[in-house]
Amino acid sequence: MALVSDAGTPGISDPGYFLINLAIDQNIPVVPIPGATAAIAALSVSGMPTDRFIFEGFLPAKHLARLKRLQELSKEERTIIFYEAPHKIIRTVEDMLEALGDRRAVITRELTKIHEETIRGTLSECLKRLQGGTIKGEFTVIVHGSTKEPLKQDIDTAGYLKNLILHRGLSKKEAIALAAEELGLPKKDVYKESLKMENTLNEAKGKGAGEDV
Repeated sequence: MALVSDAGTPGISDPGYFLINLAIDQNIPVVPIPGATAAIAALSVSGMPTDRFIFEGFLPAKHLARLKRLQELSKEERTIIFYEAPHKIIRTVEDMLEALGDRRAVITRELTKIHEETIRGTLSECLKRLQGGTIKGEFTVIVHGSTKEPLKQDIDTAGYLKNLILHRGLSKKEAIALAAEELGLPKKDVYKESLKMENTLNEAKGKGAGEDV
C-alpha cells in the first residue's frame, strides 16, 4: 500500500503523520520512497512530529564540543534531525543520552537500499540495539524535541484522553498514541491513565443507573 500526495513529501507537515503512527502501532513496516535527502526520507517515516523540525547535520567530532552543542539543543522543542558516520554513531548516541535525557528517537541507516534499517525507541533502547547489531552505512538520527516538564507533571492525562475521544472523535487507541506524542509521555503510562478514565466513566454510569432506580 502506498501513501502518495500531489505535492511535497507525504508525512511532512501533513496529516500523513497520523496514518504513519497508526501503522507503527500495528507493527506494519513503513519505508520511504527515494527522496532528495536522507533527512526528509527518514523524517517522513519516523512517526515524530513533522510540523516543526530542525536539521543539525553532523555534530562536532570532538567529545566536549559535541556535548556542548547537544546541551545547547536540550531545550529545543522542535524535532531534531542529525547525520552521523558509522564509526561515531555509538559515542554520539551515548552523548545524546547524557545531554538530552532518555527521550524518544528513531535511527535509520541505508535508507532505500538493500540493508535499510530503522530502529525506534528511547535513546537508551536504540543504544542497546546499536551495540548488539551491525554498524554499517550512514546514519540519520531523529530525536523528539524537548517537552516542558511542568506540562508532564501538572496535566490531567485522563482528562486529556477524554477530551480527545469525546470532542475530537478519536478512538481510544488513536487518543493514547496522540496524547503520548503531544504530552511527551511513554505510551504505557498513557495507557494506564486510560484505564483510570474508563473506571471513572463506569462508576459514573453506575451511579446514574442507581439514581434512576
